[in-house]
Amino acid sequence: MSNVFSLRFGDICREVKATTRTPIADGYDRYIGLEHLDSGSLKIKRWGSVAVDSPSFTRVFKKGQILLGKRRPYLKKSAIAEFDGICSGDIIVLEPKPSKIMPGLLRFIIQSDAFWRVAIATSSGSLSPRTKFSALASWEFTVNCSFAQEEILNLLVKSQEASEKLIDLQISSTENIRSLYLSFFQNFYERGATQVALPDDWKTMLLGDLLTCVPESGFSANEVSSETGSYVLNLNNLSPDGYVLDGELKPIAMSDYDADLELKEGDFLISRANTQDLVGLVGIYKSRKDKVIFPDTMMRLRLNEKLIVKEYLEAYLLSPYGRRSIQRVAAGTSASMKKINKKTLSKINIPVPPTEEQTLIFSTMSSFLEVREQLTCLSKSHSALRSRIVETIIS
Repeated sequence: MSNVFSLRFGDICREVKATTRTPIADGYDRYIGLEHLDSGSLKIKRWGSVAVDSPSFTRVFKKGQILLGKRRPYLKKSAIAEFDGICSGDIIVLEPKPSKIMPGLLRFIIQSDAFWRVAIATSSGSLSPRTKFSALASWEFTVNCSFAQEEILNLLVKSQEASEKLIDLQISSTENIRSLYLSFFQNFYERGATQVALPDDWKTMLLGDLLTCVPESGFSANEVSSETGSYVLNLNNLSPDGYVLDGELKPIAMSDYDADLELKEGDFLISRANTQDLVGLVGIYKSRKDKVIFPDTMMRLRLNEKLIVKEYLEAYLLSPYGRRSIQRVAAGTSASMKKINKKTLSKINIPVPPTEEQTLIFSTMSSFLEVREQLTCLSKSHSALRSRIVETIIS
């Protein structure tokens, strides 16, 4: 008898679509939004109060069910509910079905690289891509029953427990970094009771006066299916932590490649169009391949490095007050997309200390950011290990 058989994702779990219009009366006092789910973590550490926030959510979940983030699946957000509540419509509620796979393995299959590749491939939408359970349900995989599922599950649980501790350390590290940002960059420009004066040896300059030329717009070339040696970045490469190497770069047709837009090591980038919480993110490009251009949803800033240290400017623009200064100039009527333009961007106030102090600030920030990066790498290693273990069972 063969130890190998095929299953579809819809054979091992179902989508739960229970709803409520009166959550408090029905006994649901807590709600979960995507912002409450941590990438790579199965634990829910935060939630909102229905009575305090009055969310418009109607989807019900029960303790033990799986909450899967369908919006921006590349963020890899899923968790096990430890209480009953309501959740955002951008969350799919799942529960296992009787099948040849142990129910406890479902959460780890969902966390595997194989699953997220399918979730990403089946998502649609440019700025906030979403997948659907109907698309995920048709994912077919092969199950190898020569492995003892109970032993595999125990191994996965232990690995996940170690990862949760690392994620807690990452969260603590992020809180420390935010505190550090706020100690360096206080409320210099927003009028009110909390506004403070610049330090004596600092001065205010407009961002436009720190540039050597007008910000450059990119070009969103279409992705092609084969390797061409030419690539374009995507918005995921700019994060709240700066520039990140997020997955593989998208190959583009040679005819779409523009040498004038080719990125060089150290180029300073800013997202021109994105959602309200992500528009205006900045990052310093780190070269990985030749012939990489940037899309029209980004701009390249040529900095006068005699006046501003690029790593210092990145730190300020990623700080809470720096982010707010950018978000204030973002415009757009769409609830899902905001834009900044070259003119308003150039008028943003930048606190400029002496060059030596700029260097000291970004060096201090770098030390804390490196610790968080090390924790992130360790967490990714655990995640990759679990994925490989899962893929010994499914392929």
